[in-house]
Amino acid sequence: MKDYSFFRPLRRAVWILVLLFLNRHAACGQAENRWEVGGGLGAVGYLGDLNQQDLVSKEFNLSYHGFVRKYINTSNFAFRYNFQVGKFSGRDSNYPNRASRNLSIDTRFVENAFLIEWDYFDINPIYYRQYYGYQPVYTPYFFAGPTVVYTNPRPDFTQTYSPYATILEGIEHDKNARYAHWHLAFAFGGGMKFDLSPSVNLGVEASFRIATSDYVDGISKAGNPSRNDGYQLVTLTGTYRLGIQRKSIRRKWR
Repeated sequence: MKDYSFFRPLRRAVWILVLLFLNRHAACGQAENRWEVGGGLGAVGYLGDLNQQDLVSKEFNLSYHGFVRKYINTSNFAFRYNFQVGKFSGRDSNYPNRASRNLSIDTRFVENAFLIEWDYFDINPIYYRQYYGYQPVYTPYFFAGPTVVYTNPRPDFTQTYSPYATILEGIEHDKNARYAHWHLAFAFGGGMKFDLSPSVNLGVEASFRIATSDYVDGISKAGNPSRNDGYQLVTLTGTYRLGIQRKSIRRKWR
């Protein structure tokens, strides 16, 4: 029988996005509310027990995401709900000094992130003239916040031929370990946004997720139990501003 539990959080997140949109659809007719929706794709790099470095992943996989962003009045700060699905993978065979342990992991994930963003420049297309007298069309931005990530890992312990008792004992422990599939993590990163029009912008961002658990990948005692798991993201985004009317924009867009 097929296991469809992976799709349950996906359905919940889709309903959250739909309800948020419907709840604010009427208000979005006025640009000063500054609601935005968007999505994109990215590359996810695994930083768990089977990756030797904390900052650079050895393997990257595709991810897909959607988001809703709400600016706080006319400030440069915004709240952002980000929903993302994808997978990450890692294996000891990437490193010669881990050849005998020879563990591997390949798992899908679902992530719900609740972020606070700060734009370095104000690229609000309505209010730029009265505040600055010019229109910035790009800005660096930074963000941070809590995330909840779901994984259902099935690490492969069958290919090991390690002679070390501590590793073999760790494998037995992880095989029988009971752990939650939902994990709390902390996200932080930054990027760059570029306006293509008053309503549309493109962006690129890079970020890290640091989990509060060492069982995001299903491996702990057989790996490095003193370090929690993590992953990194490089993401391309497209954003659409709700409620923007071209006749309201004073800047001449070509």
